[in-house]
Amino acid sequence: MSDRLVVVALALVAAVALIVAPWGAVNRETGARSALLLLPDRYIDFTGRTDPVPFPQGSAVLIITAVGAAAAAAGAAAPGKARYALWLAAAILLIGGTIWGLARFGDATQAARAAAVRTEVEAAIADPSPRQDPEVLREALSAFDDRTLAENIAAVRTGGLVIRRLPYTNTGPGWAAFLAVFVGIVTGVAGLRVGARPRRGIVAFLRGATVPGISILLALA
Repeated sequence: MSDRLVVVALALVAAVALIVAPWGAVNRETGARSALLLLPDRYIDFTGRTDPVPFPQGSAVLIITAVGAAAAAAGAAAPGKARYALWLAAAILLIGGTIWGLARFGDATQAARAAAVRTEVEAAIADPSPRQDPEVLREALSAFDDRTLAENIAAVRTGGLVIRRLPYTNTGPGWAAFLAVFVGIVTGVAGLRVGARPRRGIVAFLRGATVPGISILLALA
């Protein structure tokens, strides 16, 4: 099987995954339940208690990944060195865009976690239990933005508010993000053949990547 067909097949897998597969997950629990993010901002909550995390960069990640997949497929039709240049560019877009997006998703999740803790402190101040000291909680809230989340949790604990389960935990990539990176690696390896005779190791790697790629495509279908 030629390297062109391998790259086209895997680019198709990445493109389909962008539409139907989760790109990120948050609040992973025992039993594999979590809230799944499908780009750009669709959520499927299997936990029953997770509000969507604002992720405005989702549209940019979707566009970058889609352009990367398109560049990988277009490279198969390009002649000579242009093909390998397109594949290298596609690899940069697929891998770089996904890594950047996951970092931004982590930042957004951290912000949502801090906002949820702040809301819980404000609720305790408005309606404190007998064991909670509103004055201590107000003092902790006044310095909320100057402390880390761990420091804020410790500060409100002195006021009687114990937060046992933090919201928005166990954030990570989903299948769409994983496939984008995988396809980017395969495409990058294919692009490294520019200006040189094909190496047996690279050809074998590309052929070996085809079977799992097509299997994933069939599973998504």
